[in-house]
Amino acid sequence: MSDLESKLSGGLSNTELENEEKSHDADVYVQHANSAPQEERLKRQLRSRHASMLALGGAIGTGLIIGSGAGLAHAGPVGLLLAFIYIGSLCYAMMCALGEMAAFLPHQRGFPGHATRFVGPAFGAATGIAYWLKYLLGTATQYSACAVIVNYWIPSSKVNNGVWIAIFISLTAVLQFMPVKFFGEFEFWCSTFKVIVLTGLMIFALVVDVGGVHPHEYIGFRTWKQMPFAEYLVKGALGRFLGFVSALITAIYSYTGSEMVGIALGEMSNPRKNVARAVRACFYRVLFLYCGSIFFVGLIVPANSPLLLAANSHSSNANASPFVVAMSVAGVKVLPHIINASALVFVASAANSDAYVNSRTGYALAADGNLPKIFLRTNRFGTPYVSVMVTLLFSMLAFTAVSNSAYTVFKYFVSAVTLMSTIVWMMIMFTHLRFIRACRVHGIDRQSLPYVSRLNPFLSWWGLIGTGIVSITKGFDAFIHHFNKISFVVNYVALPVVIVAYLFFAFRYKAWITPIEQLDFSGIRLFDGDELDSEEFEPERKPGVLGWLKHVWTS
Repeated sequence: MSDLESKLSGGLSNTELENEEKSHDADVYVQHANSAPQEERLKRQLRSRHASMLALGGAIGTGLIIGSGAGLAHAGPVGLLLAFIYIGSLCYAMMCALGEMAAFLPHQRGFPGHATRFVGPAFGAATGIAYWLKYLLGTATQYSACAVIVNYWIPSSKVNNGVWIAIFISLTAVLQFMPVKFFGEFEFWCSTFKVIVLTGLMIFALVVDVGGVHPHEYIGFRTWKQMPFAEYLVKGALGRFLGFVSALITAIYSYTGSEMVGIALGEMSNPRKNVARAVRACFYRVLFLYCGSIFFVGLIVPANSPLLLAANSHSSNANASPFVVAMSVAGVKVLPHIINASALVFVASAANSDAYVNSRTGYALAADGNLPKIFLRTNRFGTPYVSVMVTLLFSMLAFTAVSNSAYTVFKYFVSAVTLMSTIVWMMIMFTHLRFIRACRVHGIDRQSLPYVSRLNPFLSWWGLIGTGIVSITKGFDAFIHHFNKISFVVNYVALPVVIVAYLFFAFRYKAWITPIEQLDFSGIRLFDGDELDSEEFEPERKPGVLGWLKHVWTS
């Protein structure tokens, strides 16, 4: 049995492990986790149900409920569904890679810390910086979206958008400075609400499809037969292919945020067990909520619907949602208001989650020495208040949305954030491939680890290559008809930023990548409350279908 396996099986006591951790000067963060003063420590208050819902709730937002309208118009019902299935498989590959490493090493640095340990300090720093910048911009875009959604009822000509932005930033600030358990509860109930709304929308779409709304007749798969794939930008087969590629971008934006459970590790009780359960539940929830929603809405709204095309040409609120178009076709007048209110909850929740992830990423970077140490300061609740304040300060960029032209700038921000997301996914899966190889080199049996992804390393290779293809083709519209310099820059600016960050830290640490043989597998800490018996990681089977569904939902 290897030294690592003996540690995982309880061969060393917690005191001995902590002493061993302190002896490794190379791992700056482990030293910090063991010896940090009370004012620089996070608190583990996120429970199992919080962890499970974070993996789901962080990804559900306007990208699915509203952005899917543009995807449907560009790609058609079959093209959009295939795009969501494809990106969903990449998302699941990323979550499996993240889950295996997180269950093995559930420290407070999240996946940037895994990148540091299993690839190198420069790669880990670049991963953290990319994720931090992603949410510095992404949080601001959420607040501007909140204002636009409110404009559905109250135009900006009556109440300035800055008022709504200030209100939502203030609400987020209150939640962020409270104990993390309040954040977990808020996101748990918001995510539950999202699931209920999406389930209701799917049921409504099914009722409309079978002719249950008078006086409409049975639709069936008529939309699939009439126009399964739409043409985008050009005619013919190339246009249908470009529509599919456009739908991939819509799907990526919809799935972005699923990885935030990896950042929440630092405040999660029993992190090894809870992360494994969150990853297991991710597959079923992605399949049901994302692909299920797209499947049902594609049955009732044709890609060439005049209402859908008109909505996407001038609207950025619930009017652009294919679900609202379906309700308009069915003659239901009150439901669009309900969907717009639901979209407001979705986006407000996403803004709160983004602010949380960004502040904890800043904390982790500071713990590793890649941001000023002031980012480590926490209040009595364990909240890194300096990092939170910096996040909220950058959120003020949303106030540029008070003008119509500024909204175009924020759409550019979204394009940059989307590429940053795919780059982070690729970094996670590359780190996991290094982790798998390192286990072989160091004689570690992966089957003995707390959580093992059965399809790896093939799943991580699939995710890495597939996400790379999407990243390269993301800005295709900059090359159609004529070269669009602005579109090219905003679609690919994230790539040189990450490369520059990696080069900077490579010269700083005087190392490009750590050789496999020199990777540090020592100092694996058994966190207080962890239960590493392998039987603890198998889902508890309850009798009957209802019992099983209850377990999947609450675990």
